[in-house]
Amino acid sequence: AGLNPQSRIMALKVADFQGQTNSVAISRAIFFAVDNGAKVINISYGGPASTHIERRAIDYATTHGVLVVVAAGNQGSDVTLSGLTDHPAVLVVAGSTTDDHRAAFSNWGEQVDLSAPAVNVLGLRARGSDFLRFNSEQSNYQPRRGFVGADLYRATGTSFAAPLVSGTASLLWSMQPDLTLTQVRQMLIMSADD
Repeated sequence: AGLNPQSRIMALKVADFQGQTNSVAISRAIFFAVDNGAKVINISYGGPASTHIERRAIDYATTHGVLVVVAAGNQGSDVTLSGLTDHPAVLVVAGSTTDDHRAAFSNWGEQVDLSAPAVNVLGLRARGSDFLRFNSEQSNYQPRRGFVGADLYRATGTSFAAPLVSGTASLLWSMQPDLTLTQVRQMLIMSADD
């Protein structure tokens, strides 16, 4: 809503409350999204390598003109070691700091297409939820640490950078619906600072 308030969002649940999922669930969601009119698919999850079915689902999306945006990951290592980033059609998003530098936790490498803010990103919080409580890699996590008021949440990671790029792509398409996937991809990449 912060980038394109008029956009329609198709939220598809593919993971449990701890963020655990599998390639079949992700692939089914991609096929479903494409078949139901999605123009942009944001994937903010990672794994050690992509599977055949995930690559097939991404191929299906791109042949239907759908932009697939993938978070680079938060291991602070070469992105080639991360799941879907090895697919040539996806737009890989790394994380930057408030000073516009690569965040230390963000994966990096040749497959990265763009960086977007990934530190203290503000978003809506589902009532009664504290996502970081179950997913924090920090053993000293304090419950409610990311809360901002009753309805907002402050979080960090490339999973929060990728949706900013997805929202920007949706804004481009809302202003010029006849743009092709290739044109939107080029506009995003070419308008970014190198």
